[in-house]
Amino acid sequence: MRISEDIVNPQLRNISILNSIIHKKRIEQLELNLSKRSATRPIWQLDPDAFICDKSFGLKEQHINKLSNLIKLAQGVKFLGDDLINLDKKLIKKYIIPLFS
Repeated sequence: MRISEDIVNPQLRNISILNSIIHKKRIEQLELNLSKRSATRPIWQLDPDAFICDKSFGLKEQHINKLSNLIKLAQGVKFLGDDLINLDKKLIKKYIIPLFS
């Protein structure tokens, strides 16, 4: 079950200030949605949206960590939205691998 709107708007890539505002609001909404729908886990898997950590999307460190924690908390499907071939290996080690641990 999809429980959030898209966290990232690809059309706004590299417009950090606008993305930062949007991410903050969308992640807050995801947190609220997750709290309201966590009781439905026995019925279906929760889909909180794709995980993104590429800095060009304007995500701040706190947004990345919060998004990762919410996706783990959802205990549902995990999708990746970054271009893993071009993503900095440090980001993969720091965020992607722990998401699946």
